[in-house]
Amino acid sequence: MTTLPYRQTAALRSVGGVAVAGGGAIPCSVWPAESSRNSDAGRQHSHRGEAAPAFGAMLRVPNRELLVDGEVYKIVSATPMDLVPHVVLELQQTSGRS
Repeated sequence: MTTLPYRQTAALRSVGGVAVAGGGAIPCSVWPAESSRNSDAGRQHSHRGEAAPAFGAMLRVPNRELLVDGEVYKIVSATPMDLVPHVVLELQQTSGRS
């Protein structure tokens, strides 16, 4: 089976920082998308990513986030793909207060 070259490893957590059992070392890649906006919580930055297919069900549970290289990303959507098995991620990151 073909797999993608994942550059990072993520820890899966519930929003608020509680670790999710079995989600401690998820192979993934995360990169910035072009959009960002201001909100009451701070500046919202959109990111995209990919993760190993074995973690798809865990990543689709609402109110979860990924900790990657010390940065926290809220999972907006996680869509499984079949042609080359992986999970497509849409992520949000908040920085500072507006």
